[in-house]
Amino acid sequence: MKYPLVLRLAFGIQSLLAVLIGWTTIVGMCVEWYAHYQGRAYATRAELAAVLSEAAVPWLLAAIFLALSALLCHLWSSGTKWTD
Repeated sequence: MKYPLVLRLAFGIQSLLAVLIGWTTIVGMCVEWYAHYQGRAYATRAELAAVLSEAAVPWLLAAIFLALSALLCHLWSSGTKWTD
């Protein structure tokens, strides 16, 4: 079965956005860590965890939302039946 062009485009765009958000999460956490601890020789694990989790929460929520919506789009376009 060939998927309609609109569904293929929507799935591709959502997948691309999920990948981009995943990479920007990693880069954003590194930048946040560097900016927060610039000039310090070390950081405790608790401080580092607090900074990284604070920086990552909005990005991770967006990535989860996009991944779930891409999955639903893929399931819908593949003809998955939700009920018998």
